[in-house]
Amino acid sequence: QVSAVKTQTSVDGFKSSLTLLESLRTNMAGFEGNLSAIEQQLRSRTVEQSADMEGLRLRADASQTRISEVSSSVQRLQTSIETLRMDLLSTQAKGESARDVLSSLEVVVQSVQASVAVLREGGIAA
Repeated sequence: QVSAVKTQTSVDGFKSSLTLLESLRTNMAGFEGNLSAIEQQLRSRTVEQSADMEGLRLRADASQTRISEVSSSVQRLQTSIETLRMDLLSTQAKGESARDVLSSLEVVVQSVQASVAVLREGGIAA
């Protein structure tokens, strides 16, 4: 009879162990499902972040290209400004030269007018 009780206790213990193992197997299956879902989310986020990074890279490249274009435009404008400045200086020099010529012409006109006045006073009319 002791042997039967020990056997029954062993059988009950075995059944209890099987129940615990079945519960553990169910929990493990749930953990595996959760882990699979987490892995899928990570893969999805990685793909999204990769696409975001590619978009940022493309925008950075476009910005760099635009900066280069603007820089070239600024250089062309600086060259044009320098050319205009040189033209202005040249025009200013020509203007001063023209003023000198006009002043000389005014002196000549005044001299001619004075000569004509002297001639008129002397009785010789032109």
